[in-house]
Amino acid sequence: MNQRSKLLALTIATVLTLNDVPALRASKAQAQGALPSCPEEAGVEYIVPSPRYGEDATLFWIDSFGNSLWRSQNGGRSWLQIFRYTSDPITVLIEQFEMIPHADDVGLTLFLGVEDWTYHTYHLYQSNDSGETWQERTPACSAGIYPDCPQFTLRAAGRSDVLFQPRLWFYSWSPLPFGIVRSQDAGQTWDLVWAETDAWQVAASPDYDYDRTLFATLIGRSATLNSSFLSTSDGGQNWQAGGQGLCQQDFWHSDLQISPGFPHDHTLLIGLYRNSLFKSQDSGQSWRAIFPTGPVPICDYSLTHLASLHPRFAPGYPDDPTIYLGANNGVYVSYDDGEHWLLLVESGTVFVISISANISPAPSSASLANADQVTRTVKRNSEPATLHYVYFPQVYIHGAGPNIKPYTLFVRAYLKGTYDAYTYRSDDGGVSWRCIEPPRVQKRAYLPMLLKAQ
Repeated sequence: MNQRSKLLALTIATVLTLNDVPALRASKAQAQGALPSCPEEAGVEYIVPSPRYGEDATLFWIDSFGNSLWRSQNGGRSWLQIFRYTSDPITVLIEQFEMIPHADDVGLTLFLGVEDWTYHTYHLYQSNDSGETWQERTPACSAGIYPDCPQFTLRAAGRSDVLFQPRLWFYSWSPLPFGIVRSQDAGQTWDLVWAETDAWQVAASPDYDYDRTLFATLIGRSATLNSSFLSTSDGGQNWQAGGQGLCQQDFWHSDLQISPGFPHDHTLLIGLYRNSLFKSQDSGQSWRAIFPTGPVPICDYSLTHLASLHPRFAPGYPDDPTIYLGANNGVYVSYDDGEHWLLLVESGTVFVISISANISPAPSSASLANADQVTRTVKRNSEPATLHYVYFPQVYIHGAGPNIKPYTLFVRAYLKGTYDAYTYRSDDGGVSWRCIEPPRVQKRAYLPMLLKAQ
């Protein structure tokens, strides 16, 4: 075959490939790079940005098995321990965390759920001052070998005192009824608003104070509504069926997300386990698959290389139609509302992914490596609070081709090809990544500054 014939054959093959729309939409492109190995492996830890992170630069680091909560108010340059349940972390686990931004000031109301296996007790704590002081509330969950509340599923609704907690019976009986419970007084009392089946997750409208809209995924189909996807527009008094087009009616390990522009765009995403990512644009009534095979859903649990799918809307959505997705093989991104996807960076299983608007102006790598002196600390749990400065090594993914976005991403994931988990951040929408070391005494960290509360 001469050179002209080879060129013609290559052109025809390229045209045929471009006509294969489902294959194009499921990203076959090379990843821009792989997340790097870090100095210290992560435990069961979570980084949660404030709802106003772009303005207040506040982050929370949850050390789940270490039963402690840390806060940074300078974008992660330094951390202050604001909660610790006990000095014996073996049988204590932080399982719930939720935030409500104050309407009249820059503060946050925090809720923290802690399970103590030793004494078979469950505790719910509330702070009205961003973690400065804590009060105990009535928990919606119970302690036991098998939890009756899926981890990190407590949801606040609006800027009032309304909370929702899904519950299930996980392999065994629980002293509390399964379903969905609601508190209208910041966790002091709870009432059952769904009792027919086990529940997995709830998602409240960003405009809940006005539209009273909530969505719920169930474990098992409702016999009365003939669906496992429900919605309510009156805060849980009455429920309606939805979910048409979803090829799964059992939502174990699913991840439901609601658009930040939901009052106007009515858009939801749900990632199904070893299945597909679906989008709804009519408040959950009908759904269509958008990943990994375009509009063709995968309904046979065959996507073992993807496993749990964790979608996240960009903070500017829908004006910026960017969607991020954590999977078993890395972080994907779509810049056109799910029509096409790029494997942004390779990794092993992505356990946690969160996204926020960048701090303005965004901190430089130099400022992230050199913390300012912090002179204030408070007393927690009858012991001095602990302050640590943490160094963040910068790691760039060479050859990156994605768009630079004004977003900060936080990811906890396995290193590719290993079972070593690390925590990462990106301040340019995923083009470059740096390791984040836990805020405790270790290599690459300054010695802690211990101050007595005045």
